[in-house]
Amino acid sequence: MSAPRTRPAPSQRHYFSRAADSAAETFTYRLEFAGRSYDWVSAHGVFSKEQLDFGSRLLLETAVIPSGGRILDLGCGTGSLGLLALTVVPPPAWACLSDISDHALACARQNRERLGLTACAGLVQGELLTAFKAAVFDTVLFNPPIRAGKAPILETLAEMPRVLRPGGTVWVVVRIQQGAKSLLAHLEQVFPGRAQAVARRKGYLILRAGGRTTDDMSAHCPETGGVSLPIARHPPEPVS
Repeated sequence: MSAPRTRPAPSQRHYFSRAADSAAETFTYRLEFAGRSYDWVSAHGVFSKEQLDFGSRLLLETAVIPSGGRILDLGCGTGSLGLLALTVVPPPAWACLSDISDHALACARQNRERLGLTACAGLVQGELLTAFKAAVFDTVLFNPPIRAGKAPILETLAEMPRVLRPGGTVWVVVRIQQGAKSLLAHLEQVFPGRAQAVARRKGYLILRAGGRTTDDMSAHCPETGGVSLPIARHPPEPVS
């Protein structure tokens, strides 16, 4: 029997639920990424509403995405992971931005239009992977809502294989103090021999699962079709 899901506190519920308690009031802030500056649309009641959070930025610095691949930004919020990846990954890459929140998707839709990415980014409303029955992706980018409860996150990680193409990869960012090592242990069960921590910085771990094996790092080599996002990278900390 799976553990019961933990209901978010009222102060947190807005970005874990379909609709917030009030109409979203959008605003913009200046987002710097890969040497470019964007007026980014956000709203009260969405995750990291006034900046690109450090975990998401580290995930973008670490992830390697196949050229022309299909990307899933799961729990997309304002769309930062999927849309910013599209700005640096060569076409014909395509991204699906998925979130349960009306407000988050409204922001993601505006950011998609502002970046001129309407033709190569789709929007889907749903709770984690429940919206996907047959969709198949090359890359999943996931900054999980840990405060929503660990049980739904573990369930989602267990379902990842059904939405990945053969050789597809899931990239997860999580704080070490919020259970990163237990999530890695779970991924190692879901993807035997194909899950590992690949980066660590300022208390965050980047977890990579899928591909072929943890010894096969061909996805990190542009010559074999993997595209390392061309942005400034920080010196890595030891991963243990």
